[in-house]
Amino acid sequence: MLIERRLDEEKALYEQKKKETDEPYLYLSIKIVTPAIFERYQGFDLVNFKERQYPLSELPQFKILKSETYEAFKTMISQKFEIPVEQIRLWIFVKRQNRTIRPDTPITDDFLGKTMEIIRKKMVRRYNELKLFLEVAKPINGKVVLILLYYEMLDISIVELETKKFFKVYWLGTTVKEEDVIDICLPKTAIVNQIFQIIINKLALKHTSRIRLYDVLRYKIQKEYDINDPIDEIEENITLYAEEIPQDEIKLGTKDKVIRVFHFAKEPLCAHGIPFKFVIKAGEPFSMTKLRLKLRLGMNEKDFTKVKVAVIQELSYAKPQYIDDNVILSDYELTDELLGLDHFASQKLEIA
Repeated sequence: MLIERRLDEEKALYEQKKKETDEPYLYLSIKIVTPAIFERYQGFDLVNFKERQYPLSELPQFKILKSETYEAFKTMISQKFEIPVEQIRLWIFVKRQNRTIRPDTPITDDFLGKTMEIIRKKMVRRYNELKLFLEVAKPINGKVVLILLYYEMLDISIVELETKKFFKVYWLGTTVKEEDVIDICLPKTAIVNQIFQIIINKLALKHTSRIRLYDVLRYKIQKEYDINDPIDEIEENITLYAEEIPQDEIKLGTKDKVIRVFHFAKEPLCAHGIPFKFVIKAGEPFSMTKLRLKLRLGMNEKDFTKVKVAVIQELSYAKPQYIDDNVILSDYELTDELLGLDHFASQKLEIA
């Protein structure tokens, strides 16, 4: 009887793993970090998820159906770690701009009836897996506790707060320098074009002005938004820049290209400053391209002589390929590459 039960369990486990392999799109990978893992970890940061040059943290990993509810998952975690479910709170890990990771947002019981895939899309849309911190509350001891609640009086109603989205947009001048900060408050159902209208009205721009809105992570452009994109797709606390699209980009030649540009100091990982987009003109000697770059940056001749320009492979650790004046940049087969400006950051603190 015992052997039959063991065989049934092994068969069920085999069938489950086979289903995960055959239908991976149905499953969500979840890594759990416990306080004990924090305490044992001796490396940089709180835990090491993927930096393979250092020992990776040994973490409990789960593969669950994306359609599984948070309530069911929480119950499973309770049974797995032998912790009462009412003492469990799970937090979403996020990667911060200084490249450290921290538990950032708790998954509240409001999500108990939601699927784990909905939670992933709501909280970490950019990633295909969930990394969670398991917080364990102390058991209730029956003592009476006096709790004082302090309320902040807002200028808007709670209903308006819940139905609208608030964020800041940093407006750039023609020389890629922050000129203004624009507070945006729009219904969550609004589209990006409504942000453009607010900017045009506030800055008294021509109504025919063409504006670019893009977000920045780790000092590089992550996404440029289309006028019809819903603002609900814009992540909270992301850095947003807006600018009037330069004329050379509007009147782009058939063989011209637009490339992303970012600043770094010696190593591409040491990025800084405000990233932007720049036109690579077909057949233009790099000595002329540098003059346009200097104007775009608004730098004087003395400061610009300290800037070295390189082609950077975004998705590899290849060394920067520095460019000589006699090169024609459009001859490079640029696809996913970026243009890197190698120089030290100015003393002024820049948002990114």
